[in-house]
This record gives sequence, C-alpha cells and structure tokens, in this order.
Amino acid sequence: MATRVRPATRADAEEVGEVLAEAFEDHPWIRWAFGERPSRDRLAALYRLDAGVAGAERRATWVAEQDGAVVAAACWTRPDAPELSPATEELLSTQVPRLIGDRAERLAEADDCVARLLPAERHWFLGCVGTRPRWRGRGLATSLVAAGLADVDAQGAIAVLETSSAANVRLYERLGFVVRAELDPPGGAPHVWLMERPAAGGRGETAEAQVERRAVDGAAGQVRALEQRR
Repeated sequence: MATRVRPATRADAEEVGEVLAEAFEDHPWIRWAFGERPSRDRLAALYRLDAGVAGAERRATWVAEQDGAVVAAACWTRPDAPELSPATEELLSTQVPRLIGDRAERLAEADDCVARLLPAERHWFLGCVGTRPRWRGRGLATSLVAAGLADVDAQGAIAVLETSSAANVRLYERLGFVVRAELDPPGGAPHVWLMERPAAGGRGETAEAQVERRAVDGAAGQVRALEQRR
C-alpha cells in the first residue's frame, strides 16, 4: 500500500492525538512524566491540542496516511511559525494545565534543564515523531522526519531534537543528526541525548565538527557573560 506524507490540517487533530498517544504510552519519558500506567485518553487529549490543533496552525506537523487513515505523525517547533489564533491560544491555556495537572513542576524543571543546552541560533526542534505500533518497521518515521527536514534545509537552518531512547539515537544519526550533549534531567527523569543536524552546506565542516564548534562557542559565551557580571 502506498504511503502518503503530507502537512497536517486542523481536521487531523483527533487522529494525530490518538496516534501519538498509542505510540508513546510505553515510552520511558512518558512513563516517568505521567506514571507507569499513563491514561491513553489524557495523552491523546494533550497530543491533540499540541501536535494536532496548534501544530497544524503553526505548519509544524506532518502525518503519514495509509488508505486515508493517519498512522504516524511528527511535530516540530519552527522559528518561522505563524501566531496561533486567539481561540487556539485560549484552548491551550485552559486545557493543557488541567491535563498536565500535578506533573507540571517536574516537567518544567526537566524541560528547563534541556533548554539551557539548546543552540543559540534559530533552529527547528523536533518535538515528537510516533507511529502506531502495528505500522512500525516500514520507514514511516523516517519519511515524516525527512519531510520536515526538507523545509529545514530550504531555510538553511539547523535541526535539534532530544530523545531518551538509545535506539532512536541510531535512527537519527542515519538522518544526519549528531549527539550534541547527554544529560540526566532532575527528578529521576530518563537519560536524554540532545542531537543536532547542522545546516546544509554550512562552512564545509563535518556534522561532528559543526556541533562541537557550536558547543564550544556556547560555553565561551557563558563564561564571558559571567565575567561581565563581576
């Protein structure tokens, strides 16, 4: 059967939420964040709002279809994303805190820890890519990420992601990503690999050299900032 990869629309939001909830309910990070038995309905509602509704408005979510049904989805944060509509902003501000509940503080601490290691340059961030379990092993995730990377390359931008799966590290390395850093976020969160894919055609350096240079430049900037405060 032929697979169709395309940008998501608002009409896909329900399916996007269901696909990603099914894909991630056993993921180490989700089990840490929402408990050993996370609610499928709760996850689906969160993914529907973030990747489905907001992702479609921001032109940042792609879906893969089989026979008209969404079986995989990928959601990015892109620096050139349009503003969300007031209705969507209100929906997110009222519904997401309720769905996250008492997990908000631990998630914020872990996210802040990762955010401090992100590159200073404008970049695309791959938030998630997931496939319904019975459709795995068919290259759908690779096709979805490649669709987003085509836009990344068209802008001459860099791409960044985080993963708590060693198997995913190998997958993303095949797509040109290089490990930028590894860390253990607070609160007992799973080990995280932060990965970067340098901009196409950048400086004629290898991907590894570009990532290493950015990490060194970022550390030097932090040192200069500290010295200026003295």
